[in-house]
Amino acid sequence: MPANLLILPYIAGFWFISRCYLAKYRAQRHDGYRLLFYSAIAGLAFLMVPLFLEYVLFFFGLLPAGKHLEYFFPFLSSFGIQGIGTALTATILGIASAEVINKVEDKRHRQMHHLMKAIDRGENEFEKLIKDSWHASGEGDKIVLLSFTLKSREVYIGIPLELPVPFKSSHISLLPLFGGYCDQDTMEFAVTDDYWAFYKRVGEISDDGEPDTAFSPEQYRLVLAKDSIDTVKVFDFAYYDFKESQLQEDEQDP
Repeated sequence: MPANLLILPYIAGFWFISRCYLAKYRAQRHDGYRLLFYSAIAGLAFLMVPLFLEYVLFFFGLLPAGKHLEYFFPFLSSFGIQGIGTALTATILGIASAEVINKVEDKRHRQMHHLMKAIDRGENEFEKLIKDSWHASGEGDKIVLLSFTLKSREVYIGIPLELPVPFKSSHISLLPLFGGYCDQDTMEFAVTDDYWAFYKRVGEISDDGEPDTAFSPEQYRLVLAKDSIDTVKVFDFAYYDFKESQLQEDEQDP
């Protein structure tokens, strides 16, 4: 097989690495050279499949010695390029396998599973915090609120509506529950916008905190640019009430 034909299995490997749910989210963390290396490894794996098939066909006497898969396709043989059938088979296999695996995983609703695994295996604590809040709130057992403090000292407290894609997402979608600002001198948080009360008033949320069946968080979503975020932390109502009571006690003391 001519060396220039190896570009075809390499393209198949790159397609698989960048498209398949099993690998794409992890691959997005890699720099250019490492991505090239993993694409070459994947392409080599796909190339081994038609090479093994050729060996089996030769073993059973179905393929003459020194011939490749284009032997069975006169159209490809007419090009006179040795190994073109093998290279094209590896390419089709790599591209098709990525799409088939994605279709299967979509039916099993496992795309988010692979994205969460990629986040867990990374070292980005911001992404892990967003993931933990999104996953916990989605399960419904316990809602984990996050407090986003912007560089402008604005503060938004809410629930992430989507997972950040590693090294790709530039924004965070949030369902805001409270908004406010940090005092310039004391850096204490002051609430100015009670979105939660608004949701209750318009009937989106019941008095016991259960969302209406027609409630769509997307229509109230707030989009924050990651570059505008200064800090993110878990917001605890109990701690907030404790801080408020301490401030009131300090003000009452002479």
